[in-house]
Amino acid sequence: MNAKTQEAELEELFQENAKDYITYEKLVKYLTKQPSASTAKKVQALVKKHKVQLFSAAEIAQMKNIEDAKRLQEEKQKLQDTSLENEFDLANENDLLEWSRSDSPVRMYL
Repeated sequence: MNAKTQEAELEELFQENAKDYITYEKLVKYLTKQPSASTAKKVQALVKKHKVQLFSAAEIAQMKNIEDAKRLQEEKQKLQDTSLENEFDLANENDLLEWSRSDSPVRMYL
């Protein structure tokens, strides 16, 4: 692979991930040899041009763990809120009382 095709592939990678992020590991897969200073400058220019952020895979995993923890906390809070609403719902209590006072012959027998 020559330098021009490598540059084209890097450009395509950055276009696909515009305004998002790219991991260093993914970037390294596109580089066939040890990057030179000019390659590093081209990568920096592509980062600025496409407004892409570079992260390590560990940083991405940590961010996703934090997002998952926040989402789980929100779901837990919603469940607590709904349980509190159900706890103070008088209509449910009235339904329960009416069910227990049923005139069903089977219920009356038991």
